[in-house]
Amino acid sequence: MTLPQTGNAISLQAIATEYGGDAPHALSEYYKSADNNYVPAILNETVTASNLTGNSINHINRGSTYTRTPVVNYTTGGKTYLYYHTLWHDDGYTGSSNYSFTVSHTGTYTCGGSNMRQGASGSATYKIFLDNTLEEQWTSSGGNSFGSIQTRTFTITDTSQVIKITSSWPSYGWGGCTVRIGGSNYDVNTVATTVNANVPLASVGGAISIKNFHSGRKT
Repeated sequence: MTLPQTGNAISLQAIATEYGGDAPHALSEYYKSADNNYVPAILNETVTASNLTGNSINHINRGSTYTRTPVVNYTTGGKTYLYYHTLWHDDGYTGSSNYSFTVSHTGTYTCGGSNMRQGASGSATYKIFLDNTLEEQWTSSGGNSFGSIQTRTFTITDTSQVIKITSSWPSYGWGGCTVRIGGSNYDVNTVATTVNANVPLASVGGAISIKNFHSGRKT
């Protein structure tokens, strides 16, 4: 539970209830990142994606063995993705997708894209938009097998922001495109969140005050 914001009273007991520790309590127990681990600097928080919207899609469904149409909160092979798709096209046509969703936490997110083009090399193009403003654009390259995953990061500052991911990829024989979006990496559903920003670090020391704990939290 987050401690009160600036302008509200906080007691030493409220700090102890939030962060833990043995009585009798003293503020000197609650420096950030101390050996007692009472006050963290970073929390890895689990994210949920929602509001998946398909704006457009142009592909050929190769069946469940090969195709995964766009999905959020998808777990496969021990990895959890906030957004995932593997899509295909054939016979020289260009495939494309345009999907949007939102996430439950602010923080920095990672998107990875890879593609293949049976019978010839080719490049896929990816774009990330936040509230329809272009944030990142990049490409990947592949031939008869999927090439290496190319990544970019983007930062969500408000959970109302809409993330839009577009992709386009060529075919010759079969052409495939996989997009993975996660938190601190493209294959995890957690983001690293900075917390307790006003609490002095144990490694630095210095004066510590109850006022440093406004909006602080353990979890």
